[in-house]
Amino acid sequence: MRGGVSLVERIVSLEVEKAYGELKAVLLEKNCTIITEEVPVLISVRQGSLWGISPVTAKKNVNYRLAAVDSGTRITCSSSLASD
Repeated sequence: MRGGVSLVERIVSLEVEKAYGELKAVLLEKNCTIITEEVPVLISVRQGSLWGISPVTAKKNVNYRLAAVDSGTRITCSSSLASD
């Protein structure tokens, strides 16, 4: 982890548009607030609570970037603690 930012990458066997739609549905189901969207290549959300103390519950910004690859879609996720 560099500078408080974590990075995770995964390749899924879906086309970019389908992967984007499924990712967005999961994020909304988990009560994430969408900050920015560039369909179908970027979705940024705010997740967690100001009072959260664990990495899962702490308030953070999470960016998902999607890119087509031969076998499907590469999803790169980066997160950082929210400034507030």
